[in-house]
Amino acid sequence: MRKICLLAVVLVMVAAVPGTAWERDFAWGRRGKVSLTPTTTAEVFGWRTDLFGDVDVKGLTLGLDGEASFAAKTRLGLTLTHGLSEVNNLVLTYNSFDHTGRIHKAVTFDNRSYQAGANIKIQNNWFDLAWSHNFRFWEHAGTAPRERRGGFIDGLLGIKVCKADLDVAGLEPLTNARAKGTWSGSFPIPYIGVGGGSQLSPNLWVDGHCKFIATTLGGGSVRSSDFDLNAAMRLNPDGKDAQWFAVLGYRSFRVDGASGGDDANLGYRGPLFGFLGRF
Repeated sequence: MRKICLLAVVLVMVAAVPGTAWERDFAWGRRGKVSLTPTTTAEVFGWRTDLFGDVDVKGLTLGLDGEASFAAKTRLGLTLTHGLSEVNNLVLTYNSFDHTGRIHKAVTFDNRSYQAGANIKIQNNWFDLAWSHNFRFWEHAGTAPRERRGGFIDGLLGIKVCKADLDVAGLEPLTNARAKGTWSGSFPIPYIGVGGGSQLSPNLWVDGHCKFIATTLGGGSVRSSDFDLNAAMRLNPDGKDAQWFAVLGYRSFRVDGASGGDDANLGYRGPLFGFLGRF
């Protein structure tokens, strides 16, 4: 169970959905009213992140932004959202992520010792399935279809099915022989959150999301917070069928986990960008 809890610490660092894919569309209803409309969206997104924090896991004690160097990395992912009804949506996200760096001091990991200059790699692959439910919707209909406006607040409930690998490779201090330590596994992680958005103009949206995880596994604990803020500009304002958007935003994510004397306080932050189609 201790290994499972430590795995959850690493997984939660990178396994949160970046948003709910601008899933709320607005249409004219009866008597000139604006109403929510179920839609299907597909978003290809990228997240360029810097890694920061510190770890003390399996003998490896390391400050990631001082005692190791990691280059900023950009990885692509895919989010699909399907409207089940006016107030309920189903969201599926797949993403893979890795950070590769170099350790600047002698370390011990997985019962082996390494000279300064050893390589470290954290890699994740995950599926995320979430349900979003609309708690509040407001409208400003205006006097013409292009003047319609709307906003929403959603509750989020989801689970991530993840696989993670942590590798350290380098030279042993005494023999200069090559050595490698690994740690891998998979685990489901539940979460809750809230999201909201507002239509500022016929072709411009803003939205944001906040997600929270707090759980106890095998005598350890994991807590995390995840915040993102985004803007989306419609690229085909005169289109009558599919809608296309360019998305730009920013995301900050932290996790604090501990188990059996091991702990991690880590985070990712950086810009988000993407391309979205609504059908």
